[in-house]
Amino acid sequence: MATSSRLFIGNLNYKTNAETIGHLFETIGAVISVKITSKNGKSLEYGFIEMADVETAERAQFELNRHILDGRQIRVEFAKE
Repeated sequence: MATSSRLFIGNLNYKTNAETIGHLFETIGAVISVKITSKNGKSLEYGFIEMADVETAERAQFELNRHILDGRQIRVEFAKE
């Protein structure tokens, strides 16, 4: 069982923005924050999302891992501390 509500999202399309990710994950439950990692204003194609609680994060990881978003199959896993 997971102990954190923070998820890593990998293989993002460089055009995908935080709003798009937030809307997708809100279909599972409440989202606290979304951060796409970038360098010099360009997406590094991964980010992090914090869900409201561990149970919601587990459900999001289960349901959205390998989901197609903006033409890419995203990877969703629990963020390493």
